[in-house]
Amino acid sequence: MLYELTILVLITVFSYFTIQCYNSNKRKKVAKVKNLYFYPFKSLKGIQVDEIKLTEYGVEYKGIMDRQFIVCNNDQGLDMTSVYKLILVSVEIVGVKTLRLTAPGMESVILETPSDSKDIITVKLDYTTGEAVLCNPEVGEWFTRFLQFDTHLQVASFKKDGRHKRRPIHNPEFQQFIRTNDEIAFQYSGHILLINEESYLHLKSICKELESPLVFRPNIIVNEAKAWEEDKWKCEIAINNCHLYFFRPCDRCRVTCVNNKTGQLDSKVTVLRTLGKFRPKVLNSPTFGVVFMCKKYGEIRIGDEMIKN
Repeated sequence: MLYELTILVLITVFSYFTIQCYNSNKRKKVAKVKNLYFYPFKSLKGIQVDEIKLTEYGVEYKGIMDRQFIVCNNDQGLDMTSVYKLILVSVEIVGVKTLRLTAPGMESVILETPSDSKDIITVKLDYTTGEAVLCNPEVGEWFTRFLQFDTHLQVASFKKDGRHKRRPIHNPEFQQFIRTNDEIAFQYSGHILLINEESYLHLKSICKELESPLVFRPNIIVNEAKAWEEDKWKCEIAINNCHLYFFRPCDRCRVTCVNNKTGQLDSKVTVLRTLGKFRPKVLNSPTFGVVFMCKKYGEIRIGDEMIKN
């Protein structure tokens, strides 16, 4: 009887440690959150923050969604692919859902988040459409003067639960990662853009003219991972109490060659050509960074560990 009991105990202990070892190998730390960024406006400067909230539309900070606001020319949303000077506009949160915008040579202007009861327009952007609520007209007039447009510009705020759902832009190669009910605000292709600091430093060692990782407009910068390790993160990851799932590598365009200090395309910036020499391509464009979608919502803070499931 004692012999059988001993064998049973040994089997139980062995099974326990085997399971723990399996779980440890399956779930492991792959990186750590170093910086967090939030972009209230499409293509304007971002804001560095200490924590972010993840929702069904992506990043949120102090009640404002990431890429919630957009400058419009009639029903066409504007971004840096066509209007480089947008990057010269700085954004500051100055009250409850209230922003201050500043730009070179301009007095600042205050934007107040409109209620859903105001004028609603349909905004075209990136081959998709989404509904938005018009903001106070003086902000549109401010952008008209700063960008020197002949037509009157408007500023609009993304409308949740609109009739037109903005779906993430994807490539058939990554179709298996798509969830049909996912929605985005005025982001380009997904909820969150994550870049690896070591990958950026490797790229900067080749492209000396790179001044900041912010030219890639990330939401999350992680460290404590090897360069290009993010290419292996085609999986679900957990950060704090949030779960994110891989959506696609981020394809890059000429926006990475726009000088963020002058708002002009800089022919001396070779980052796009350099990436094209050694990085995988999506939609015939070189990739840098990874796009993730939110699966389980919560908060992410600087210093949080990133766990690969």
